[in-house]
Amino acid sequence: MRVPHLISFVVLGIVLTVAGAAWLSDVGALRERTLGAVATVSADGSLVFTTARGEVVAVVLSDNCKQRVSAPPGRRCAVYFEAGDEVILQYDAADPQHVWHGTTPGGFVPTITLYAGITVLTSSLLMLWWAAGMPRRLRALVRRIERLGGRDVPDHPDGSAHADGGVAEEPTAR
Repeated sequence: MRVPHLISFVVLGIVLTVAGAAWLSDVGALRERTLGAVATVSADGSLVFTTARGEVVAVVLSDNCKQRVSAPPGRRCAVYFEAGDEVILQYDAADPQHVWHGTTPGGFVPTITLYAGITVLTSSLLMLWWAAGMPRRLRALVRRIERLGGRDVPDHPDGSAHADGGVAEEPTAR
């Protein structure tokens, strides 16, 4: 890969990381606004419940499976509701029409986006570091440090002291 491509991946990693963090923050805010209530299933298939502020809210069941309508092909119904059943649900305090069953929705995709951004950013930075020749410079720096410590280290990766295969040239007398 070339350096311009790697820089593009670094930018992509930054964008994914920031977007995932912001999106996850929104899910966290929704989780903090989430309240629970007991709703009653009405005859027309809607859920009727009272919010913490005392408002009576009616929300249509989002899943026709729970209204004893035949399930879509390839899917089975885990639960059926009938008129008069009581259901525990979660709702957004800012928008009581937004209801769901179970945990706060929307946490999986933002988390995956955040971790994908971190992964792309980290790997592209490492590849950029490698493509920019830093390992070669790092080896040269280690050699210099070892020479300052009094150790004789070969200059070439093949272990030879000189480019001519390790044979030192004798100084010629004139």
